[in-house]
Formats: sequence, C-alpha cells, structure tokens
Amino acid sequence: MKKHSVLLLIFMFIASLAQADTAPLRDEFTYPLPAGSVNGTVGESGAVRTVVDTENKLSVTGGKLSSSGGKASPAFGDPGFWLPAEARVAGKMLIAEYTSTASGKYIEVGFDTNTEGGMSGTTVIFNRSESSAYFSGISGLSSSYIDVWEAGTWLGVNVLRTSGSYLFFKSPGSNVFKLMDIAENSTTTPLYPGVANYSDVAEIGFLHIPSTLWLPAPLTSDGFSAATSDGLGHAEGVAGGLGSGGAGKVWTGATWGVANGVLGNTPTLGEETLTNAGFESWTSDTNCDDWTEYKTGSSTINKEATLIHGGAYSARLDVDESSSNVAIQNYSVLAIHVWYSINVWARSSASGITFRIDPYVGLVGLSKNLGETWTNYTVTDRSPTANPIISFRRHTGAPGSIYFDDASIKVIAPASLFRTTRESTPNVMVSANLVLTAGTQAGQVVRLDDPANPQNFVIAYHDGARVKLDSCIGGTYVNRISAVATYVASAPLVVVADGTSYDVYYNNAKVGSTSTFSDAALDGNLYHGTFSTYSGNTVDNYRCDARGNEGQWNILDALSVMPQQPKPRIMSK
Repeated sequence: MKKHSVLLLIFMFIASLAQADTAPLRDEFTYPLPAGSVNGTVGESGAVRTVVDTENKLSVTGGKLSSSGGKASPAFGDPGFWLPAEARVAGKMLIAEYTSTASGKYIEVGFDTNTEGGMSGTTVIFNRSESSAYFSGISGLSSSYIDVWEAGTWLGVNVLRTSGSYLFFKSPGSNVFKLMDIAENSTTTPLYPGVANYSDVAEIGFLHIPSTLWLPAPLTSDGFSAATSDGLGHAEGVAGGLGSGGAGKVWTGATWGVANGVLGNTPTLGEETLTNAGFESWTSDTNCDDWTEYKTGSSTINKEATLIHGGAYSARLDVDESSSNVAIQNYSVLAIHVWYSINVWARSSASGITFRIDPYVGLVGLSKNLGETWTNYTVTDRSPTANPIISFRRHTGAPGSIYFDDASIKVIAPASLFRTTRESTPNVMVSANLVLTAGTQAGQVVRLDDPANPQNFVIAYHDGARVKLDSCIGGTYVNRISAVATYVASAPLVVVADGTSYDVYYNNAKVGSTSTFSDAALDGNLYHGTFSTYSGNTVDNYRCDARGNEGQWNILDALSVMPQQPKPRIMSK
C-alpha cells in the first residue's frame, strides 16, 4: 500500500509540473552559476543552454543572465547564449527582458540562424554607441527604429510570421507595448532563441516562448478587390486565420477607384489658371503674350505655325550650336500652399534632346527625353510661395528645336487628394506599396481632421526622387523631412505617427531623422489613408496598425508573465 501511495505521489507531482509548464520554452535564470560554467546547463523548461564565453564574462546571478563586459578582445557572440532550435510557426513568439548599460557596446536579442558569432536571424540590436535600437535580419533594415536610448529594463517581443516577423517593445517606465516593425521577407527555419553580446554590460531577465500562438490584426487592411476594405492587404489576411482582420472598412474619397487589384486616384482639377495656354497670341514672332523669355547665347524663342498640337501656333525653342540654355516661363496666379497640376504637350526636332518642367524657380523639376512626336507630360507639386514662376526649358542634348503647345496649370481640389478610413486611434503605423510617375506624388496621410474639408493632417510621400514628410495646419504646409530615396516600383512606404514624433521608411530603410512637432489641431484626428496627386499612380497592399499608445497590444503582458511552478501536493495515506 505504501509503495502504491509513493508511486501515486510521484505521478501527481509530474502531472502538476506538466500542467504548470504551459510554455514550450522558459529560461528565467533562477539558479546562480559562476562565470564560465553556464554552458551545458538547463533552464526551467529543461532547455539545454549553448554558450560561447572565451573570457568567462557570462554568469547567472540574482535571477539574471549577466554579462560583465570589459573584454580584452571584443567579438560579436562572445559571450553568446543560445537555446535549442525552434521551428518557424506563424504566431510563435520570443519574449525577452533585457537591460543594457555599457556605452558604445552592442547586445543582440532574438531568433538566430545558428549558435555562433553575431546573430543573423530576426534580431533586436541595441547599439549604445549610436544611442539607438535596431530590428534587423528579416527585412534588410539598416536604420534605427528607436533613435533615443532609454536607460533601464526593456521588454521585447519578436513574433514570427510565415514569412517575416513583428517586433513589439515596452520601453523603461512605459506601461504599454508598441508595434515597432513589420517585416515580410524571411522564411528561415529552424531558429535559435538567444543573446549575442559585444562586450556589453547587460542583464537578461528571462527568455520565454509561450505555448499560445498569437498574431496582431491590423485596424484596416486592403488588397483592393472591392469598394470597402477587403482584409487582403497583408499576408495573414490572404491566408486567413490567425492575424487576419481589417476588412469591411468604408473609405472616403469619391475620386478614388479600384481596378485590376490596385487603387488609383483621378483628382479633381480646378479652372485653367493660364492665359494664352495654347501659345496662340504673339506680339511678334519672337514674343509670346503672357509668357516671359529666358535665353542665353544665341538660342531663341519663336512662333511656330507648322509643327503644332492644337490651334494655329506652338512655341518653338531653338537651341544654338553651343547648346545655350533657353526657357519660356509663366508667372502663375497660384496661391501659396496649393497643390497644382502642370500639363504640356512637347516634342523635339530630333531624339536625344531633353526638356525640363520646373514647377517653380529653384526646384529642378521633371526632365524628359523628347522624341519627334507630340507627347503629353504632367508634373504636380505644391506651391511654396504665391505666384510661383513655372518654366518649360531646354535641359540637355545636342542643338536643335523643342516645341511646346497646349499647356495647362490647374489647382487640385484638396479633398480629392485623400482616401481615408476612420480609426480608433491617432497613433498608427500606415504602410502601402506605391507605383508612381516621376514628378508626381503618392503616399499616405495620417491624422487628417475632415475628409470633406482637409485643413490639418500629416502626409508622407515619394515624388520619384525624394521622400518627404509635410505637416499641414490650417492649410499652411511645413516640410519636416526631405531626403533623396531611389524610387523602386511597388516598394513599401511606411509612416509612423506616435505622440509628437513621426518617422518615415521607404523600401525598408529609414528616411531622414525622427521629426518631432506638436499642434493641437492634429490631436485626436482619426482619419488615416492614402494620398495621390495624379491618375497614373497606384497603391496596393495597404494596412493601418495601431502603434499601441492606448494599450492595444497589452495582451502581451499576460503572455510575458509565465505561470509559477506550484509546489507538489503531499497526499496522506
């Protein structure tokens, strides 16, 4: 009878452990180990630790995996700490608590592709020398997502997708998790949970992989197969199941439409602002009414009656043998801060001659290689001053003639620039894949006040040459970020609005620096969406996610806290 009671007690003890341990992996560094003795030991879930530590800098003390730093020969991954391989499963997450204190050093925490050297999987890299944190290895990202280092203890959650990962942070002193990155393009498996150090003084409080699979769902997701959002703007929405969502949202924007699986916009244009737009009125054969001439050398501007697009005349710019510059210009009647469309028909006397449309003096605008047939060209921009001078000019190429006809300058109706949905938070991460025509603009809008009368908002966009971030308060624009960024068709543009800070990323690289500004007119604005100035631009794979400022991702708190091991119950005879 005693033998049976003992066996029953052992069985119940094992069963209680199995019930309590709901995580497939858990290492909380409960039992102290001196430096140099961590390799080959096991954590709470029985996972065997693999350690590289040639100078005996890694120990377990005070319930932390501690690295003392100060290596004579620093190297990435020495000390390094890895747990056994994990298969990639969508929704599997690694939760880590870590503190880094040494200036100018590195620590990497995340999923690695092997158990040596620096980490090369889906990894968070804390770089104290640049006072920033990185998320790398899965999207080719080389720019920081966190520009200001905060001393203290961080919680990081790396959630695997079928392809790619999500990253969430809870920074020191914060009570919310924030969505920091969404990456698409890695399917590597297996992966090793671990820590790679570069002589950093750091502590790891725990590494957890809960048994619960979880993926975040976007506020809005649209692959543009219907008038309302279809939920197909992200991979999980296409696959269905865990992480799907964002369907059924009603869009504003009457000038926008869905065709062939992409979104386009044909903005509403106002009345013609040009006088003598067709170059029909001339005071003399070399003096076009309502236009001014700019010419150097012996280049000339002339009335042309043979090669015309419409009407009786066109403007011919004859470029001399020295290829001297020549331009025909218009002092527009545009107001400051309005978006406008410039359109002109052009051709040349021979191929290899280029011309340029400058939307205003001081801006080098769109350059096009002309041919010997009439072709229509469009440039859109925002007027930085009242009455900007708009110029059609010879740019490069051999001597010859350039012809202009049937020009147009029209204001774009502000409400027709945007297509938005109303969300539950002003703090968002908005992304979309863009295809655009150089010299026009396409991107995203956040924190828009009124779709019918937009006065206050923030836009991020590409114009074919640069990526920009502008704020608009009461109809007055201020450029906040402007940086050269090579245009790649269908590359993603991401804008993050987080409190008073704004970040822009293009093609998986950060653009410029974080822009910080505030205005009461932006506070609480809940419309976010797309922005385009031209009918030839398209948008695809749109998603809008909550940043997390209001606690949208605090389900991760429950997953971060693992159940305590209960003491075995002692059964009497």
